[in-house]
Parts: sequence; structure tokens; C-alpha cells
Amino acid sequence: MLQEHGKAYGVYHSYQGQYATAEDFEETYRGVYESEEDFVREQWEEQGITKQLEELGILDAYINWEAIARDWFIDSYYSVEIDNETYVFTRC
Repeated sequence: MLQEHGKAYGVYHSYQGQYATAEDFEETYRGVYESEEDFVREQWEEQGITKQLEELGILDAYINWEAIARDWFIDSYYSVEIDNETYVFTRC
């Protein structure tokens, strides 16, 4: 797994300890980002939400990414920050 996924699997294994499995890693790993806010922003862009809001006249500057990320990471996701990188996983 370390050869295939590198540092991301190492981070996951360090966080999960004896409960870490390759299957769970592959199901829950969402990527590495600069921050939780960057993860949320990318998800909204991929889903077209940001574009829809812009069409309604709601600019990115009006969106509180920190608050949205806090909500998402309360129950749907968790992150592990190492070396200024934020590894994002879904909660099982």
C-alpha cells in the first residue's frame, strides 16, 4: 500500500493504527489539499455549486469557506495535517 499510495497511506495508517485496512483506505481517502477549506471549495466547483451561485450573483468572496468546512468536518469528513498538507478522509 505504501508503494501504491505513498505518504497518504502512511498518514492513514498512523491515524487509524491497528484498525487501518487497505479497503477502508481506498474507500475513505479523498485526497491531499492545502486546507479543509480548499477541499470544500474544490468539491463545490466539481459539483457546479460555485458556478450556480455566481449565476445568482453570489460571489466567492461572500462564501464563508471556514464555516462550511467546519460543518463538513464535524461528521462527514476528517483530516490529518502533516507537513502543511491536509489529508482528507470520509468518516465510515
